[in-house]
Amino acid sequence: MKVKAPYRANQLKTLAALAAFSGQTLQTCIDARIVKTGFDPITSRFNFMIKDLSERGQLFQARQLLDQMPNRNSFSTDIIISGYVKSGNLTVARRIFDDTIDRTVVTWTTMIGAYSKSNRFGDAFKLFAEMHGSGSEPDYVTYITLLSGVQ
Repeated sequence: MKVKAPYRANQLKTLAALAAFSGQTLQTCIDARIVKTGFDPITSRFNFMIKDLSERGQLFQARQLLDQMPNRNSFSTDIIISGYVKSGNLTVARRIFDDTIDRTVVTWTTMIGAYSKSNRFGDAFKLFAEMHGSGSEPDYVTYITLLSGVQ
């Protein structure tokens, strides 16, 4: 079920009200909610910092931060791969992709899209075949991404 934006805004307002009522900070309430739902707040904070650095083009610093993370998740590596793809450095993006053990459909699609947008259709289709061979199932975004570069 997809959560609509107003619902999320209402959740935040509710958390803010609870925080004010209980004398806690909003961050404490949000951190408590993250812990209750099974997310690691430290990993989440690292991911937000890595995303911020990547978006500002500071990929070296983002990569250093990734290497310092006590616990990574697939989102951690997806951010870095995406950052290198956006900077045009597909060689480093592919190296990180190859070193990634827990590849998700997002990880695969990001790399396939990078090759497709760079007119490297052979590499895109080869990676798509490798995705199938690994047992990972492409979704409709993967298919659209793959075919978007074909002319």
